[in-house]
Amino acid sequence: MCGCISSNNNPANNAIDRDRRRLSVSKADDIKHMTKSDVRGSASGRGLILDQFPNARRKAYICGSTSEGQQKGFSDKCIEQSGEEIILGTSRVGWACKKGLKPESPNQDDFCIFRLDTIGIYGVFDGHGPYGHDISNFVQETLPKCLVQDPRFNSDPTEALKAAFPETHRLTVMEPHQLRLDCSLSGTTATMVVHREGTLYVAHVGDSRAVLARKKNGGYEVEDLTHDHKPSFERERQRILDAGGQVRRLEGDIPYRVFLKGKMYPGLSMTRSIGDTAGQKAG
Repeated sequence: MCGCISSNNNPANNAIDRDRRRLSVSKADDIKHMTKSDVRGSASGRGLILDQFPNARRKAYICGSTSEGQQKGFSDKCIEQSGEEIILGTSRVGWACKKGLKPESPNQDDFCIFRLDTIGIYGVFDGHGPYGHDISNFVQETLPKCLVQDPRFNSDPTEALKAAFPETHRLTVMEPHQLRLDCSLSGTTATMVVHREGTLYVAHVGDSRAVLARKKNGGYEVEDLTHDHKPSFERERQRILDAGGQVRRLEGDIPYRVFLKGKMYPGLSMTRSIGDTAGQKAG
């Protein structure tokens, strides 16, 4: 697992079976998905994040929640929220999270929004693999908690973000032993943004891109705040090769993927994530 952080003031044997062309797809009957009662974390856990700011006069959060059953394509993400809903409205904060079209997979995307007076904390997570939805939800709950509990959060958000990502990865790898999860071939992207006093502090792993839009001449000017961690990018490709991994695009597939040398797994279409322990030897 690796991460990046920034601040911003403004052949035939390589053919891949159809069922594995999208590695976030799994056979539903082969996987024992967790029930909601199995998942660590809850509204009270998110409340602990708000409790880290006892002097804040206005507090609110809205976060994704695991689904109890199968959802149709483009269904809205189940959510949990608490605090003054008007805070989100007056802060001009909007959100949308909808399930894709994979019928055998739950919504593996997740998100979180925390507003505390003039501080905003925003997170986006895109799970993949058989347990990707559970891991993205766990990371959605854990990463902001690690962030705000870091003693440097107020004085140096950059350092707090740097520490929160590897700590969340460590907890994610440990947690499966307690919750019967397996993150060897499952993981999630993670993009976190802290907005405070006119400054954006941004950290990420994976390819969930953060984009800043500014109004200009009656339209919008956009700026990428993160750069996707993809094996198609030379810097990331070389890092994987230097670590002993392989980058290949299989026949019939679209993206380049990361593999262990001489193996047909993990087949990740990104070069950094939280979880995915089988891919660590590939960089």
